[in-house]
Amino acid sequence: MSFKLDTLAVDYGSFRAVHPLTIEVQKGETLGLVGESGCGKSSLLRTLAFLQKPSEGKVLVNETDLSSLTSKELRSFRKKMQVVFQDPDSSLHPKKKCKTLLKEALTTHSLPCSQAILESLLDEVHLSPSILERYPFELSGGQKQRIAIARALSIQPELLLLDEPLSSLDMSIRMSILELLKEVQEKRQLTYLFVTHDLYTLRFIAHTIAVLYMGHLVEYGDAKAIYTKPLHPYTQLLFRSCPQLSKGAFSVPLATEWKQNNTGCPFAARCDKDSCTGEMPQLIEYEPNHFVSCLKTV
Repeated sequence: MSFKLDTLAVDYGSFRAVHPLTIEVQKGETLGLVGESGCGKSSLLRTLAFLQKPSEGKVLVNETDLSSLTSKELRSFRKKMQVVFQDPDSSLHPKKKCKTLLKEALTTHSLPCSQAILESLLDEVHLSPSILERYPFELSGGQKQRIAIARALSIQPELLLLDEPLSSLDMSIRMSILELLKEVQEKRQLTYLFVTHDLYTLRFIAHTIAVLYMGHLVEYGDAKAIYTKPLHPYTQLLFRSCPQLSKGAFSVPLATEWKQNNTGCPFAARCDKDSCTGEMPQLIEYEPNHFVSCLKTV
């Protein structure tokens, strides 16, 4: 399943959470959506799942415009998209056994849910069948997230929306979950939207990266190109905040106080180029499949 967000924007009343942007991902690939808290990552994810309608633009999944579907058609279409949330403790009912949790999605969509099918799902996420009779509070954080992934996989989706699925886990567990996600993606040819603020773990799974700042798409393109040469000052700042990646290679001026600039670049108040305050930079292709929105760079 491929998807495209075409000149999409998201508003909450008078507040624009996501400014018009266009991003797309091909079948079997991973788009990493990166940025600090409040930058619009989760709003984009919810809009792609069509849990909320975009204020402008289109959500195209396999070239189907989701806004053109009826409620019944959208419900059926959603079988192709599943969400794995940040905190399994809030997404798994504590008073239901894992067997019941895995059956819920299957029965909702009138799919078979035999013992063999449930055990096969657990095997795919490297869990023992005995876990079916256990409750979430009896499991470790990593095991609970594997149950959440198994539940998402149960109805054979083509697209997984991963909303910071590793942030509540220890670093050692994060890598094992990342390896699992890569294994499942290769086996099922799944497409991922991976929302995170952690550039270090994202490097192991992303094919394409989109960097958001205050609802604006400031850098976008091939993951290897961005990890090799981050162009936007904000992207460089994210790298500098990750010691495993920065190695002291980037130096970005950072204002102690900042506010949103409505006339020019949203990052102008934290940058050192005064002319950015009067002109909104456009996203341009700096090099093949590597786009940046920065007057200073171009």
